[in-house]
Amino acid sequence: MGLFDRFKKDKKDKKEKKVKEIPKDIDIPDVELQLKDIAMNSKNRNERAVAANNITNQYVALDLAKNVKDRAIRLIAANKLEDENLLWDAALNSKFYDVRSFAYERLGENNKSIAEMVINQKRSKEVTEIFEKVEDEETLKDIAINAIDKKYRKEALDKINDEEILSDLVFKANDKVIRKNAVLKDSFTNEDALQKIAMTDSDSEVRIAAINKISNEDKLVEIAKEEDNAKVRNIIFEKITDN
Repeated sequence: MGLFDRFKKDKKDKKEKKVKEIPKDIDIPDVELQLKDIAMNSKNRNERAVAANNITNQYVALDLAKNVKDRAIRLIAANKLEDENLLWDAALNSKFYDVRSFAYERLGENNKSIAEMVINQKRSKEVTEIFEKVEDEETLKDIAINAIDKKYRKEALDKINDEEILSDLVFKANDKVIRKNAVLKDSFTNEDALQKIAMTDSDSEVRIAAINKISNEDKLVEIAKEEDNAKVRNIIFEKITDN
């Protein structure tokens, strides 16, 4: 698959995936356990790779894909996964973003695959090329909330206009700058959501940004009743007086 083949749309009309629980009493052949031991513990990397490549049991491959620190070995193992439930297990539970991204891509969850790549890597030419192709606003929300690179967080937010997605972002993001700038977006006009932000956000600048977009006096009065910060209360009273 080419680099930009990933930007094909996800499979349509998919409902939320419910992953079947993987049985815990799987009978693993001894030879597979021996290969797993070599793949995990041999001091010779070539021996580890050969062992991983010779594994045929998908449960053993899943265990390696989720837990092995050596990137080459875990991706060899991940490439052996074909069962949908095992792929979902890898996508949701691997310790490593490269395996999660690989598993999501194989499942047809291309936006989630891209998000894993952008969220977990520092800024680079290759990652930026991928990021610039992203248009799905749910994917952009995930990047704006979780990316380790603050520029990707900012640029993802810049591309989001859907009001419900912006609201969800504000309640989930740890970055107060992202929360404030989401509130300030022109498309964010729902005063019920703005009131909730004004009454619950931990940062006074975010609360003020929300308050400044609220015109309903009853909402402003309710916010003032709950606000402990004198500066914020004064801003609310000025708005009420001006109205």
